[in-house]
Amino acid sequence: FRHEITGERGRLEADQRKDGGKRGLISDMRSGDAFQSAKRALAKVFLPVSFPHSVSSDYLEFQAWDTIQAMCSYLRGILATTAVLEGLGVGEATATPLAAAVQWVARDLTGMLANLAFATWGARRFDSDCKRWRFFADVINDVGLVLDMLSPLIPGLFLLFVCLGTICKALCGVAAGATRSSITTHFAIRDNVADVSAKEGAQETAVTLAGLLAGLLFASALNHSPATIWTAFAALTALHVYANFRAMRALHLRTLNWPRLRLLVSVLDAREPRVGSAAGGGSGGGRDNSNSSGSGSGDTTGASSPLDAPLSPAWAAAREQFAWDTLLPWRDPAA
Repeated sequence: FRHEITGERGRLEADQRKDGGKRGLISDMRSGDAFQSAKRALAKVFLPVSFPHSVSSDYLEFQAWDTIQAMCSYLRGILATTAVLEGLGVGEATATPLAAAVQWVARDLTGMLANLAFATWGARRFDSDCKRWRFFADVINDVGLVLDMLSPLIPGLFLLFVCLGTICKALCGVAAGATRSSITTHFAIRDNVADVSAKEGAQETAVTLAGLLAGLLFASALNHSPATIWTAFAALTALHVYANFRAMRALHLRTLNWPRLRLLVSVLDAREPRVGSAAGGGSGGGRDNSNSSGSGSGDTTGASSPLDAPLSPAWAAAREQFAWDTLLPWRDPAA
């Protein structure tokens, strides 16, 4: 009788272990389903429909670097705004609201005038070289933020520094806004420009929300120490420039502008002598024979030369120059 009870107890324990394993499997399946549901929900909010097939292959890399630079800009914007408010006299008993309002209006006025002038001047220039202008926009924005940070340190030149900083940020707004449409059109390979643009707006909103939380922690962590503030500002500025450079390098534009055309022509021109010598390898010219692939000289460097790499948008993007001071195609397009 005792043996039967023991056996029954063993069977009950075995059944309980089986039931527990089933419940664990069901729980894992439910957690997996929840994860997949959350993943689909996030993709629906932040990624274009039918991603990744509805966008170009460089979309994800560009957006990753663009998110990093946007967060850097937001955090530095908190520091720059704090500096401008200090220069306006916020927190000081001697400051008057009227004086602060006049300086703020002068700041906004200069920004609006710069916006109108730059938009008029560059309206037909942005599309042809959107990578260069987008990079310029972010660099000039960095200059404006630096001027805002310096403005309270020189009270006599506060208004001048603030107005110059606002002009720089106005130029950034015009250039970045004008090039955004070209970049969005490049990403939308299924006539889904509106969808790609809407999802980019959703991503920017998410970055802003994250920046609000990160900005509170960031500002409190600096403890109003000038050395700490400037160190953090310099580090974020360096990261911002690097992220923008990588984002522009990640863009594999499929159109030809003057810089990419010059790059292509230079490569084809460098290939031309070797093509000609290969065609006339038996002409008897010593130099032609040495360069000819069929001369028997054992020269096999042509196959591995960078000049023989397949020409593609990715190839051009890896070699294209868009540093602002190296190439100014709108001055002399035929150069």
